[in-house]
Amino acid sequence: LCQALTKEKALDTVIQKATELGVHQLYIFNTERTPERLPNALEGRLERWQKIAIEAAKQSDRVRGVSIVWHSDFQEVLRATKTIPFRVVLAQGATEPLISYVRRTKAGGAKKFAVFVGSEGGWSGTEADILSKQTIDAVRMGPRILRADTAAIAAISLVQSVCGDMGE
Repeated sequence: LCQALTKEKALDTVIQKATELGVHQLYIFNTERTPERLPNALEGRLERWQKIAIEAAKQSDRVRGVSIVWHSDFQEVLRATKTIPFRVVLAQGATEPLISYVRRTKAGGAKKFAVFVGSEGGWSGTEADILSKQTIDAVRMGPRILRADTAAIAAISLVQSVCGDMGE
């Protein structure tokens, strides 16, 4: 999961639920619309996030929590995830639903996904342009506009139910 930095409580929920739902790696990063930049007190935040992941792992009977990686720059996350074969971005105006994309790529043997979720307010025009020039497919969650934390949890659930250990 590639989650743009959101408000603190929302991000705590994403970390907890991503761990419970079986996400292996969580990239957190700044975007142009990030509500709060994180150069200050980063070390304390990383420790706090890791503690949330460890507690969620215990609760969900996982051996370890999600691995959390911080990137201060959006471009760094794009480079860090370049080797992941299936990358999607949740985007308003996308035509293909995430569930259709996941089913289609699963038929092609997909097992590893990176789902990019923007912060409150979505992707800026510049970020949307950058994403469209990458090998990242734009998908939608459905007819509704979801909060960043809700979108992340719903996307994880959809991917896990089709391709992960929550499916058949």
